[in-house]
Amino acid sequence: MPTDFLLFRSLIAKFILGCVLLLSACATEKKTPYKFSSTTDFYNAEKFEATEKKRLRYLYAYNMKAVLYGNPCVSDVTREYGFEYIPAFDSAEEPRNDLEIWAHNFFTSLGITFRKGLFWKKKVRRRIKYCAESSGDFIG
Repeated sequence: MPTDFLLFRSLIAKFILGCVLLLSACATEKKTPYKFSSTTDFYNAEKFEATEKKRLRYLYAYNMKAVLYGNPCVSDVTREYGFEYIPAFDSAEEPRNDLEIWAHNFFTSLGITFRKGLFWKKKVRRRIKYCAESSGDFIG
């Protein structure tokens, strides 16, 4: 009976040692996308950068004062949530269609709600207010 226990213990020790060696080998063989040695590395680097880039959605805003357009703190906050505010204005070539803008904003907001939760807009407004106070854009 003690030999069975010793055999079992040695098998467990070998298993643990094998796992540690495998994990250390995997950790050292990790490829960085910035080492270029062939065309496949360029392809993999582009693929890596494409997965790292976040696809931003756009929300049209009529009042740019409320969203502090151009404030770097606010743009960081909105990019963290996966969207950006852009101005909805009339141009001579393309007049503004309020129904299309409303539909676009509705479906974009719906998508952000599924990603970030029900109260994402309240959280963003609170953080925009904090950005305004910390940068001096807020008076009152």
